[in-house]
Amino acid sequence: YLSAVQSPNTTVGDDRLWLKGGAGSMAVIKMFGTADVYGYDDNGVMVNTPNGVPDELDEMREKKWLINDASLTFYVDETLGNPTVEKPAYRLYLYDLKNKKRLVDYDFDVTTVSGAQQYNKFVHGGLYVEGKKRYTVRLTNHLRNLLNKELDSVNTDLGVVVTETINNTSNVKTLNPVFDKIPGAAVTTQRGVILYSGTSNVPEDKKLQLKIYYTKQKEE
Repeated sequence: YLSAVQSPNTTVGDDRLWLKGGAGSMAVIKMFGTADVYGYDDNGVMVNTPNGVPDELDEMREKKWLINDASLTFYVDETLGNPTVEKPAYRLYLYDLKNKKRLVDYDFDVTTVSGAQQYNKFVHGGLYVEGKKRYTVRLTNHLRNLLNKELDSVNTDLGVVVTETINNTSNVKTLNPVFDKIPGAAVTTQRGVILYSGTSNVPEDKKLQLKIYYTKQKEE
């Protein structure tokens, strides 16, 4: 079912994310990279031992950030044209790739629009903003869970697909041996979009951005 970049760069990632509905393609997002050279012991002392947690996430946990808001912003690359002759995909849908389920922010968002269900869950977002050529997906509660040591949440990769409706979060089987299931929402549209990633080759003002607003705990 899903096609992919022929030779994806699994080390630093590709410069562009090619998304397409129907029998198209998806992308994988690693929230905090792969660097893991240190951790913290039970007393909060840094130890030079990998612990299976990205270093950036380790540091945020140790500083006990209180997350007020967090979102991922994707910018559209129009320099290469679009995978379809129509407008860019209407909406993006992010999900837990490993467990093949929606993010907790999806369930927390109960916003609806009467007569226009395609706008439902607009706080969680993912809607295309034509004037700014971008999509923003809010994942505040997902990040809060990752920072909560008591929950022991695992920082799994996120899958990204295009969709016409956010209401369908069921999965469908594929013929791809790597991604055996994908969200059924991706099948409902033939539109696509090319997005900038967050690699060093991407213009600074177009990079995929994880924006976090937080409050520091008062040091004793």
